[in-house]
Amino acid sequence: MFEWLFGYPRTLFQESSWQFQSNWPLSWYWLTLLLAAICICFTLYRSRKNLHPLKLLVIGALQMAIIASALLLLWRPALQSERLIANENSLALLLDTSTSMVNQNAGTTRIEAAQSILESDPIESLQDTFKVRRLTFADSLNRAESFDDIPDPGTRTEIGTALVGALQQASTESLAAIVLVSDGAQSDGAISAEQLDQITAFGVPVHTVGVGRESINEDLELASLSMPERVLPNTKVTAEIIVRHDIAGAARIKVYQDSEFLLTQEIELTNEGPLTSTSIELDIGDTGLKQLEFRLDPLEGEQNLLNNLQSRVLRVEERQYRVLYLEGEPRWEYKFIRRALDPDPTLDLNTLLWLSDSKFYRQGIKDPTQLASGFPTDTEALYAYDTVIIGSLEAPRLTTEQQQMLHDFVSERGGSLLMLGGRNGLGEGGWGNSLLASALPAKLTDTNIAFNRTRLQAQLTAEGHSSTLLQLKPEQQANDEHWAALPELADYQEVGELRPAANTLLSIDTGATGDAPLLISQPYGRGKSVILATGGTWRWQMQLPATDESHETFWRQLLRALVASSGDRFSFTAEPRDGEIQLRAEVRDEQFQAVNDVRITVLASNESGDAIASEPIELSAVSGKPGVYQAQYQPEGTGTWFFDAVASRDEQPLASGSAAIHRSGDISEYFNIRKNRQQLERLAIATGGRYWETGTLEALPDVLGSSTTGITEKIVHPLWYVPLVFLWLLLLKIIEWSLRRYWGQI
Repeated sequence: MFEWLFGYPRTLFQESSWQFQSNWPLSWYWLTLLLAAICICFTLYRSRKNLHPLKLLVIGALQMAIIASALLLLWRPALQSERLIANENSLALLLDTSTSMVNQNAGTTRIEAAQSILESDPIESLQDTFKVRRLTFADSLNRAESFDDIPDPGTRTEIGTALVGALQQASTESLAAIVLVSDGAQSDGAISAEQLDQITAFGVPVHTVGVGRESINEDLELASLSMPERVLPNTKVTAEIIVRHDIAGAARIKVYQDSEFLLTQEIELTNEGPLTSTSIELDIGDTGLKQLEFRLDPLEGEQNLLNNLQSRVLRVEERQYRVLYLEGEPRWEYKFIRRALDPDPTLDLNTLLWLSDSKFYRQGIKDPTQLASGFPTDTEALYAYDTVIIGSLEAPRLTTEQQQMLHDFVSERGGSLLMLGGRNGLGEGGWGNSLLASALPAKLTDTNIAFNRTRLQAQLTAEGHSSTLLQLKPEQQANDEHWAALPELADYQEVGELRPAANTLLSIDTGATGDAPLLISQPYGRGKSVILATGGTWRWQMQLPATDESHETFWRQLLRALVASSGDRFSFTAEPRDGEIQLRAEVRDEQFQAVNDVRITVLASNESGDAIASEPIELSAVSGKPGVYQAQYQPEGTGTWFFDAVASRDEQPLASGSAAIHRSGDISEYFNIRKNRQQLERLAIATGGRYWETGTLEALPDVLGSSTTGITEKIVHPLWYVPLVFLWLLLLKIIEWSLRRYWGQI
């Protein structure tokens, strides 16, 4: 209807500029219009006795509109557009042939739907205007004579790489546009900002055509699985998982350890979005490598089951961590913390109890010279510890240099710091005004009422409810009930305002003032700082039966979590990345400063112990990241691989580490299988193109033809003879004549 009335498509009006083809100046138009207005006014003035002035004004306005419209046609209004010259420009048709395009909808695969699109009349008609180049891509770009015969599905989708390749191939041609037909599901998630900038720099519009479904109700996907790579023996491990789904309901996940069933857990899928996150707690036994497999039970009719499965290799290794505990007074908390931690073989606990300004009581030392002068006075001695605990001790007990060392212990070394409540601790000990203050998760208060001798109940917060370090009973409900039944604490300490990154795991109900934070943690620099604002957990030991180990379990789990998060001088990891395995190492010296002049070699082997690389893998220094080295490696086949890294200087070994990873082949195409319309739209908008659905492709030839990218010509489209002009003049005259007749002036 629009094109019939206006003579041309809507897109032409949007993309063209207005002009008058006549050489007559517009001033003549306005002068002629003024003379016509004078004549009309004179004529109507003679009829002033027969009609009301308002009616005369209406008739005059209609007559002026008729004359103005008719006169305008004499100046020959037109549209000027810029169109591509036929057969002088090329067009690239780019078809996604990756494995994700084999997904079916109503018995038809996405690749078949894409072939139908490319064989449709709008696409076929483009050959009348363009020199058409046909390309297919998955992990690489290929030329195609036709889309009837396409290669086997590729194992990865590299949209950005394919577009850059297509643009580079056409660098010697006049490329007007690219039409990309894809589901938008890129293997690594999204086209990077750097790659998008590279594509837009060519100045060629990319028009994207989406195929596939944005919502697949019959599919579940284990979208994300995160858990530590290394843990201590007999430790509870939390696996954080994210499930992608399109309908609400229930799902079940099962966990297998070394092919043996370990546990199962129900997941309630919400209708608040396509992602539901949950956590699974695992009891890990003795040392060794644990092959863990997480499987989502399939939905009815679910076809793609590979995205229901993820595997991880967990290394459980025996290791002893060093803990330094400082106390300023002998108290029950000090005694019972030592008693709880001493039997744990993974913790080497050294305690330093101040008896006076210059006298100390040392326990747990292995050498008579250890801590002989009190708190360490050099960074190497302090950095030998993984965690430092500070109890009821005033900040002035440490010199400003020692306070700065303690600050750097957290921020630079990556150690963990635990501050305990006490009458001489936290704010009342002056730590809020110390050099350590900025590293703590709260802005400590030093008011006189900060330390309270009040009995209050410790309670789990929402974050603490899901934290494994506060898991005293295996079942969640039993754990909640157990915490509620623990004896009250004898004291607590006000800590002041929490810092933005602080996370509260335990709180206490203080009555009128509401809940107060009790156990708070935050990351700081490379390490972590924690406040336990009480000195009364010993009551859990004294007032519970002798067989109850709540106090011991709490302290062992808390300290194990703290020491495990402490940084190492040499760290080495292996992670899946873009279809390959990324090997990454970080090297630091005794002062935990980055080391840049070492050589790192990695030996790779499989489950049988056979080498899977003909020669050691060399890691290269990463630009802009001191002390960081990495390399990409792509082994063939599937299975579990082991990587042993050695850092050396001048052929002398400095440090070593190992990592393991399970690889099930490149199955990234079976994840993120829903049509990624957002990515296709983002790509089209950034390059000056448009996103198209299948049913709107009729307008594509006109849009492409009016593109200004390529060899173009200017075309003038006259407007004086379009049907709307004559209908408009006829309508004005009919209205004017009808009113004159109605008012008796004819």
